[in-house]
Amino acid sequence: MVAEFEQAAGCQIEVPQVKEKFGGLRIHVTYANDAIRQRIEAAKEESFGTCEVCGQTGTLREGDWNIGSRLCARNPPVQAARDDG
Repeated sequence: MVAEFEQAAGCQIEVPQVKEKFGGLRIHVTYANDAIRQRIEAAKEESFGTCEVCGQTGTLREGDWNIGSRLCARNPPVQAARDDG
């Protein structure tokens, strides 16, 4: 995707940060024109319906820590480690 952006923009683009936040993808770049912003927004929107483990269709599900993750039915939410002391 970065190579596509660089070709469209005619300059080198760096991606200093990609992360998950509120169950969706966040992409930060050093340069973005309208076409790049539209593609990033499309990827962000697509991520809200994608399992973060396998890439299949997923929904927001909560684990023991109430941390939301986008997961499909085949991938269970992360369970908290129990410390029985």
